[in-house]
Amino acid sequence: MLKKNKKILIKYFIIKTFISGMILKSNDVLKIKTNIFNINFYIIKFIDNNICLLNNKNKKIIILLLNRKERNIILFYKRNINYDCIPIEVFKLNFIFKLKISIVKKRKINKLNKLLKTNLIAK
Repeated sequence: MLKKNKKILIKYFIIKTFISGMILKSNDVLKIKTNIFNINFYIIKFIDNNICLLNNKNKKIIILLLNRKERNIILFYKRNINYDCIPIEVFKLNFIFKLKISIVKKRKINKLNKLLKTNLIAK
């Protein structure tokens, strides 16, 4: 495991997970190897009939390699407002970099849980 998005388990329920390949350029490979690549800045978008990894800061696009069945499942969930698709981790498998992406649903935090947390912190 090279990079992992740790905030996911706190904010979301994981519904389904996929492993996809990535079309990387040489500077992307160097960023991943030298730990400059930060998965937290990337989101999953549907661009030109491809599912892509899009960087929020510099608008860098990495095309993801998924089969048709996986792509259709992701598109089905992306149409619903309650679900989202988020990159979880980047890892190396047999000299190839892979990306684990998940379909997630936001957790609903009750007002009671918020009150309990604030009371515990105040004490």
